[in-house]
Amino acid sequence: MAGCDRQSKMMPLSKGAVWEYQATSGLLTRVTKIQVDSPVAVGSASGYLLTSRQGNSRLAWSGSQLIASQLAGAQFRPPIPLYADLAEGAKLAWKGEIRTAEGTRPAQGELVSAKTKEKLGTQEVAATLTTLTYQEAGRQHEIQTWFASGVGIIRQEHRSNGQLMTRLIYLSGP
Repeated sequence: MAGCDRQSKMMPLSKGAVWEYQATSGLLTRVTKIQVDSPVAVGSASGYLLTSRQGNSRLAWSGSQLIASQLAGAQFRPPIPLYADLAEGAKLAWKGEIRTAEGTRPAQGELVSAKTKEKLGTQEVAATLTTLTYQEAGRQHEIQTWFASGVGIIRQEHRSNGQLMTRLIYLSGP
């Protein structure tokens, strides 16, 4: 059940939870709300559909891993790992396919994790930074996600071939 163990506190998923973020995509920056909507399958795990103006995501806890089968604009089969309780220097491999408006392509990558400090409002908090790098169709992608226990994602950045595509910065919630 989401929210029951230590890892799930890194992204507390429960129906109706709402986060507010400053969302940047290209030159456009706006405030957006992301809401946990309804239960859905995420690979073989039970998870939730998260909705926002920028698109929908499908997230679930599978053991100690937070996985995503959909992030705004892309679907992943099997789901990609966004969080795992990894030892320093450990890597979690992923291999599958990604589906976007451009079509379906094979992809592979790995997740690494590091403990860090991050600004949350006016205070500095302990955070975990995960970095998922994957390659598809000659492109290198990097999804960096900062998590704070009890809050969830406090920042996320997606880069393609080094260029910033999207950024979320936590404002409030859940």
